Amino acid sequence: CVDCEYLEFCNGGCPKHHMPIGTDPARKNYYCDAYKKFFAEALTPLKEMAEYFRKGQRPPLRDAPADKPPKKPPVAAGSDSAQTKRPKRNEPCSCGSGRKFKSCCGK
Repeated sequence: CVDCEYLEFCNGGCPKHHMPIGTDPARKNYYCDAYKKFFAEALTPLKEMAEYFRKGQRPPLRDAPADKPPKKPPVAAGSDSAQTKRPKRNEPCSCGSGRKFKSCCGK
């Protein structure tokens, strides 16, 4: 870990994830390879976001991934585009969120 370029971000990880467990200097964090892949991809965007926050600004939104369709906003119960039949409390919500009506648009 001493020579790792990402040591300042992961601090060597949790000691319980080291293999073999103990004080052997040759031990390695079980998640080390995953940490390196994550930081190699995410560190630049995270630093860019941190710079916006330091300036007191809000980072710009990124485009949604193309493989996921945009989520439909919930329809208010009293609006014109609302369905004529109101779902029962424990039925799936008509907005398509996948949640029960009582915990989504029925609040």
